[in-house]
Amino acid sequence: LPTLAFGVSDEQYIAYYEYVADDLVLLSYDAETETWKKETIDAEGDVGTEASIAVDANNNPHIVYFDNTYDFLKYAWYDGEEWHIKELDTAGNAGLFSAISLNAKSYPTIWYYNQLQGKVQYLQYLGDDIWDQKTFSLKGFDLYQGDIVLDNEGYIHFSYYWEADKDLRYAVGQWE
Repeated sequence: LPTLAFGVSDEQYIAYYEYVADDLVLLSYDAETETWKKETIDAEGDVGTEASIAVDANNNPHIVYFDNTYDFLKYAWYDGEEWHIKELDTAGNAGLFSAISLNAKSYPTIWYYNQLQGKVQYLQYLGDDIWDQKTFSLKGFDLYQGDIVLDNEGYIHFSYYWEADKDLRYAVGQWE
C-alpha cells in the first residue's frame, strides 16, 4: 500500500513497495517543473512493504518499512544530502503495520506490530543513536492493517481491521 505525506509547502511524497522489483520506492512531486521524480530508496532484498512516511521541516522524507527478506523493521531518512538506512528491530517478524511521526526536532516516533511477541512496539529517537522502546500488550485482540497514535494524555489509540468479523475497529489503551 502506498503512504503519503506533505512537505512544508504542500509538496507531495509517496513511498511504496514496488512489487516487480521488491524495492522501497519514493515518488516526489516538483511543483516548479510539474513532474514526478521516482527514486529507489532500498533495493537490498525484498524490502519496502508496510511503509509509513513523514516529512520534516526541511522537506526531508523519513520512511519506516518492513524488510521481507529478514523480517526486520527498517528506517530510511534523507538528511538533505544522502539517504541513510538503519535496521531498528531485527528480532524477526517485527515491523508489520508500521507508523511514523516526527517531533519538533525531526526525531521519529515509530509504532509497529511485533508478530513474534503479539505486541505493539513503540520506538522514540532521543538523539545520539539512542532509542526509547516501550511495549503495549494487545491482550487478546488481533491487530491487522491498523494505525496507531499516542495522544497528549499518554493514551494509545488504535484503528485496525478485525479479520474474524471483517470490520474496522477502534481501541484505546495504556502502557503495560
